[in-house]
Formats: sequence, structure tokens, C-alpha cells
Amino acid sequence: MLSNILVVDLSRLLPGPFCTMLLADFGARVIQVEPPTPPIDITATEFTMLLRNKERVALDLKTPAGREALRRLAGKADVVVEGFRPGGAERLGADCETLSTANPRLVYCSITGYGQDSRYGNQGGHDVNFLALGGLLDLVLPEGAGGGLPALQIADTGGALLAALAIVAALFRREKTGLGCRLDIPMTDAAMMQAATASEFSALGWPHQAGQTPTAGGLACYRAYRTQDGRWLAVGALEHGFFRRFCEVLGHPEWIPHQYAPEEQPALKAAISEEVAARPLEHWEQVFAGVDACTGGGRTFAEAMAAPEFLARGTVRNLGGRLVLGTPSVTVGHGPPKPGFLAGPGEHTRSVLEELGL
Repeated sequence: MLSNILVVDLSRLLPGPFCTMLLADFGARVIQVEPPTPPIDITATEFTMLLRNKERVALDLKTPAGREALRRLAGKADVVVEGFRPGGAERLGADCETLSTANPRLVYCSITGYGQDSRYGNQGGHDVNFLALGGLLDLVLPEGAGGGLPALQIADTGGALLAALAIVAALFRREKTGLGCRLDIPMTDAAMMQAATASEFSALGWPHQAGQTPTAGGLACYRAYRTQDGRWLAVGALEHGFFRRFCEVLGHPEWIPHQYAPEEQPALKAAISEEVAARPLEHWEQVFAGVDACTGGGRTFAEAMAAPEFLARGTVRNLGGRLVLGTPSVTVGHGPPKPGFLAGPGEHTRSVLEELGL
């Protein structure tokens, strides 16, 4: 769908590469510009899924030759993605004004922690910092969590998804106007957008802290319960019909009238917990098989990664015996997803520079 679109990725870490990975998955040609010598800290870890379908070029943007190569590359590009702190791109001659001079059709996307004009803009940050500033740790860390964090980068991937959408919208706009534009994607804001239900519940006076909102464990009908064998039974019986069937299967119709009653939730949670904990997950999966109650078993992450439906759709791929996340399971046309390619560090430097006449 994005064939004939050239994307130059100047970013590292997770947000920018995740964004350009999605664009590559949808057919764009992505050239990832890397420093000749990668950093040695943990952020230099090469995540296979982020590198798929990308050409990799090593350029030293601190040298005139490296900047000239980038300028020529941007002159041919449709999109440039960067993840520097505000002012960082300017110091390397990689800013929007410089690169757009010879290419007014360029869509230039900055993925930042806090936004170009934020008073926090020049502060370093990672996902945990963006969640903290956006008030989202209050939503995901219940009391007693001990400072542990979800094994998901909510702000990083949220910012990447928003950036990819904004880029596609900007390309569509360019088809009508002939002009590129500058995009600024603050990851803190992108993370806060994902708190839509918490925002609404808060405005309506419902509790909205971690574990207390109606969709975060506050209601007994929408919660995860431990089974006898330590697995999870996911109960998503938020609507009355689902909860009625859930209670009828368990043989407790007396629970039905108390589904939303605030004062009944502690006792209701305790009763369901006791019931579910008496049997292993396999038992509950059999009991609820074919019952329309939004209730089912939970896989471990390793089990989900090996699940045949995800492998068949290409959501997960087997690369040399390693199971890694693959392309989004969005079907365009017919047939299985293409396997794509995986380049090594700087593999395309010579071919791309020759293409640029260097």
C-alpha cells in the first residue's frame, strides 16, 4: 500500500524504529541511518523485529561527508523520521528546515518524549518517565506493586503508532496540496490518549486508580482470577447478559443483581476468587466452552508466541528457530504475508551511496 514511498529513519531505541517498521510492513522502502560505531549500552540491543525489511546505512553525521549523504538521501525521500531531543537534529544538520530546503514535499516526523515546545523537552526520558509525567503510573501500578513496571512500553509503542498514522495522513494531504509538513509526536501525549476509559470514568466520578476503575479490576465482572494451577481465568462479563450467563454456569444466580453495586464488589470478588481457585484452568476452559459469557483461559506469553493462528497470520514468525513478532495481521489482497528480509549493520551503505552518486 505504501509502495514507491521512501522513508529515511534517523532514530534508534524503540519508538522511531517501531514506527518505520510498520511503514515497511505496509510496503514502504525504509533506509535506516546508523552511526558507524554503535553505542555499547543496553539501548544498542538489536531487536530483530524492528530491523525487518529495512536497508541499513552507516553514516557519520558529525562529518561533512555524512551530512552531504544525508542531504542527498532526504532530497529523494518522502518521509524522514527522527527521535532526537529538541535541538539535537539541528546540531547534526538533520533538522526539518535543512532537509526540506531542497525537498518541499518532505514529510518530517519528530518523535519526542514531551513535545518540541514543552518545558521538559530537553530532559532525557524513557517510557517510565513519560508514563509518570502523564499520570499513567497511577493507572497501571496498584498499591503494593513495589515499583515493578508492566513488561510493555506503552508510551513508546503508542507514540510509534500515532506517528505512523500521522505520516500516512500527511502523505495523503501531500497528494492534494503537493506540500510536505512537520510532525511533532510527543510520546507522553500518545500514552495519555490510551487512557480514554480512565478519563471518562474519572469525569463520571468513578474510581480511576490502578485496580479500581471498572475496567481495571474494580468490578468483579471484569477481572482476572487465579485458578488452582496458578493460571489466569479472564472474565470480561461487563454487559449484563454476559454476567448473567457467567453466574448461571457457576450456579450462583444470586450474584446477578449485584453486578454493578459498589458496596457488593469486595464480597463478590472474594466469592468468585474462591470458586475459580478450586479448579485448574483446563476445567474452566471446558466449562465455558461454547458459553457466550466473555470468559476464557489466559495463555502465557510464550504460549501465545507459539500459537498456530498467530504463526499462520504472520503475527509471529520463526526466524532460525527464534520466535519473534512479525507483521501486523492486516490482510491486503490474498495470500500469506511475505517473509521480507533482515539486513546486517551497514549492509546497504555502499549500494545506497552509489545510488546517491557518492
